[in-house]
Amino acid sequence: MGLVATTVAVALGLLISSAKSFYDTQNTEITQLAANYILLDRTLVYYGPETTDIRSTLHQETGGESLCKDRGAYPEQ
Repeated sequence: MGLVATTVAVALGLLISSAKSFYDTQNTEITQLAANYILLDRTLVYYGPETTDIRSTLHQETGGESLCKDRGAYPEQ
């Protein structure tokens, strides 16, 4: 009976470990995607007002209006 309980405990531990690993991987990828999106948006701001249409399309397609609020200023060159 002890062997069965130990085997079940090991299997359950491996299952939980696998689920946690999957969650951590997904979380890291989403964080990286958001960082890349913000970097792209800031880079487009750097190029000036001629990129407004591209940025608007990017915001609409990704739902990123809340991620990259313009403060009306472009980075210094």
